[in-house]
Amino acid sequence: MRHIFRKLLKLIHFVLDASITLCSLGFYSPGWNFNFDDIFKIFHCAHYSYWSSPLDYVLLCLLRQVALLIAIIITRRGTSKKLRSWMLVHDILGILGYIVAVVKLLAFDKTGTIMSYPEIYMSTVSAVFLSFSLPFAIRYTLLISRCFNEFY
Repeated sequence: MRHIFRKLLKLIHFVLDASITLCSLGFYSPGWNFNFDDIFKIFHCAHYSYWSSPLDYVLLCLLRQVALLIAIIITRRGTSKKLRSWMLVHDILGILGYIVAVVKLLAFDKTGTIMSYPEIYMSTVSAVFLSFSLPFAIRYTLLISRCFNEFY
């Protein structure tokens, strides 16, 4: 039963991360009006600007998903000790994700009109929470499930 719960926890983390990141892009306009077309407009790299584009949050989401996938592949190969040595890398990715999200919020603060968009706050809060929860999810679901008596 615990093994199923841990698999479900990894799946929930993946689904929440991708859905919150992509759905919050629809609120990239003043007010709480969801605009489905704004999601596709953001992916045009020709209009990218660090000061006004939330594309960095999508890149953070992709980085978190790749880190989780690498951890799953390492554990599936039966090398839990190798994953232990990689945990420092996952911790650093979590801290960097937090730093990038907060710096991005401060960069948006330079343009006053963008700070009225609810997407900015939704993306920042979700990026900070999910960046911090990724190393904990890896430790709980992958390290403990492979070595039941040893904790990281």
